[in-house]
Amino acid sequence: MRSAIDIYWEKGIEQGIEQGIEKGIEKGIEQGEDRHLVEQICKKLRRGKDVEQIADELEEDIVRVKLICEMAKEYYPDYDFDKVYKAVKEELLSVNV
Repeated sequence: MRSAIDIYWEKGIEQGIEQGIEKGIEKGIEQGEDRHLVEQICKKLRRGKDVEQIADELEEDIVRVKLICEMAKEYYPDYDFDKVYKAVKEELLSVNV
């Protein structure tokens, strides 16, 4: 027979697992949205658009768009989405944004 402590422990583990899964899903969605933004910005850079125009068209914060555009310059003229996203992600992690 299981004790009350065992039941309480099992419920705590289940709740922890559920919370971990939810956070993982949220993080995955956030990363997908960020990568999509980088991809959109790179496509617009390929078309010769400037930072202000890109920010306006995407309805994004100009500071955020400018940061991505600055990082993307290293990958001109191809603007490889994956490489730009990785560089942006590493930069943001290094400054804790």
